[in-house]
Amino acid sequence: MRGGPAILAGLSAAFVLAPAACEDISHADISDEINILVRRDDALVPPATDRLAVYQRKAIPQIETAIHTAAPSTLDRKSTRLNSSH
Repeated sequence: MRGGPAILAGLSAAFVLAPAACEDISHADISDEINILVRRDDALVPPATDRLAVYQRKAIPQIETAIHTAAPSTLDRKSTRLNSSH
């Protein structure tokens, strides 16, 4: 996914400043939303971001784990190479 770690880092920073969420949260639900953010690049991402934001600070440990265990993103070399014909 494009910007996966950057999105997760931004969400993590936002959650630090947010008030605490209610105590009744689901670890599995948070994981599901993070997986959507990391693995998808379609219309499912914005709703997953909104659902994850509901958990606020309670989601931070899982978001941090996702950031630190994510595979490094690879750039498509063709998209970064200068066109030599110009």
